[in-house]
Amino acid sequence: MNNPAKCLINNLAVRFSFTIILCVLFNLSVQAEDDCVRALPKPIVKTDSKRVTNYSMVKTDHRNIEERFTLDKTNNIRIKQFGCAHFGVRYAKKINEIPGNDNTTLKYALAFIEELKGVAYFQLRDAEKAIRDTIEKGNWKPGEPITVIEGYEWVVVEVAKDKQDELSLQIGVDIAL
Repeated sequence: MNNPAKCLINNLAVRFSFTIILCVLFNLSVQAEDDCVRALPKPIVKTDSKRVTNYSMVKTDHRNIEERFTLDKTNNIRIKQFGCAHFGVRYAKKINEIPGNDNTTLKYALAFIEELKGVAYFQLRDAEKAIRDTIEKGNWKPGEPITVIEGYEWVVVEVAKDKQDELSLQIGVDIAL
């Protein structure tokens, strides 16, 4: 005959063990998810600005978002935030032609940054200064990173084709965390 007290103790021991296992698995999954040092992204576009229309924001995955909007009724802008051990933000705007030379590309980038002021100027102050300094030095090659803070922050300015095969001017800021 089974002892009811032993059955109760065995039942509780099994439930307790199962609970411990679930807690360990949950903590491991939370820990794996929290290994990223970068905080979750938040929208940066000031949607209440009269200069912004057709705004949309899509979470491309748990840690990345993409904002799209029309600026001043003519410029379609995309802003992507990404990264885990670093923080990255990439601004992109459609252009009609490839700039004539390297400094022209950087001047286009400065004009783009100027357009974004008051609407989506996140992480661009230091990038703007670094681009101006690089224009003065005159030794930049397209796609080459521009150092803002050695080993910590850099800017990439490039002209690239997007998924729709349209040219876009892209300014990327990357910060190691």
